[in-house]
Amino acid sequence: MKKPGVLTVWTKPNSIALFTVAGVLLHLILRYLLHCPRIAWQAPLIAVLILGGVPLLMPLTKKLFAREFGSDHLAGISTVTSVILGEYLVAAIVILMLSGGTAVEEFVSRHASSVLGTLAKQVWITELYSAKSPEDKVSIVRKEATQAPTLFLGDGINDAPAMQAATVGVAFGIQSDITPEAAVAVILETSLGRVDELIHIARRMRRIALQSAVGGMALSILGMIAAAFGYLPPIGGAIAQEIIDLAAVLNAVHVALPTHSLTDF
Repeated sequence: MKKPGVLTVWTKPNSIALFTVAGVLLHLILRYLLHCPRIAWQAPLIAVLILGGVPLLMPLTKKLFAREFGSDHLAGISTVTSVILGEYLVAAIVILMLSGGTAVEEFVSRHASSVLGTLAKQVWITELYSAKSPEDKVSIVRKEATQAPTLFLGDGINDAPAMQAATVGVAFGIQSDITPEAAVAVILETSLGRVDELIHIARRMRRIALQSAVGGMALSILGMIAAAFGYLPPIGGAIAQEIIDLAAVLNAVHVALPTHSLTDF
């Protein structure tokens, strides 16, 4: 298991967010308090756009060419549009929102890593990954899928690519419209107990389906062998086949009947 590291303050999103705040504040001071010339109070915003906006827009552009679309692209489009219209302050605010949101998400992920590490030990999880990008998730899932059937449980838009890379993708809740589209199954209630129940239901349905299919074919083959040796007349064979089909259908129908608890906890 990867040990959680010390919380890092000076990450790329944090640095961009702090630089943007400083640039916006300096712009406001130069423009409204000191009444400096236009070129002077625009300079901090231009610096923010170059030093903060470009590093944020470059990854979004790469994702765009890779046909990976997300909500961050709307912020990128808003930034570019604001620059074209000459609204540098608006563009800087959008950059602040984009970098600030990413910074908060990274901070929460890192802060929760110690709690996740303790929980992982209690449930015998040997490998723990946190604060991973969508690309990292896809890489991890593909690696695991080559070794064994893999189930990926996700609850956000960024989890959709990993769901499609896994053997089975399960959407946890309906926070977005994209996630259920990428998943094989959707769990409306955000509870791990429901995930356990889903696995039990799937195993039960598979077992009953195999019973009906294999059992029906085996009985049909026995009937054909009996008919070939003259032990089963045509009318009796037709009736026997109908009985076999009815038994297979009734066995499949009982999957919907009430049963014992389908959870381990």
